[in-house]
Amino acid sequence: MNDMFSSEDLQTDTEFSVKYLGTTLKIGYWFWAVPFVRYLYRAQKRQNRWDRFVIEATRMFAQARANEIAYKMGKRDRSDWTGKFARMFGEGLCWTVGVFVRPFVEKKFAEWLKIYDNNLS
Repeated sequence: MNDMFSSEDLQTDTEFSVKYLGTTLKIGYWFWAVPFVRYLYRAQKRQNRWDRFVIEATRMFAQARANEIAYKMGKRDRSDWTGKFARMFGEGLCWTVGVFVRPFVEKKFAEWLKIYDNNLS
C-alpha cells in the first residue's frame, strides 16, 4: 500500500490539507479512512477479485484527487475532472461524517490535529 502514491503527491496532499481543509472534514475523513486502510492492507494479502477491484478503484480515485490537488497547488498544468468529482463527493462526504462524529471522537484525533490542522476551526 505504501507504493500507491509518489512522495511528491503525498507531500502536496499534506500541504493542501493543512492549509485548506477544516477540522470537521479531517475528523470525518480519519473516522472512516483509518479502518478502510486497515481493510486495504488485509485485502492486498488476500487478492481475490473483489479485493483487487476495491484496491484499484480506490487507487484510481485517490490518484485523480491527488492530480487535482496538485493542479490547485500549482504543481500541475491541467485539472483532472475525475479528481474534481472525487474532491467534491469525497470531501463533502467527509465533512458530513465529521459533523456527526466530531463531538464523540475529536479527542481521539487530538494529536493528529496538532500536526495537520492550522485552522483549529
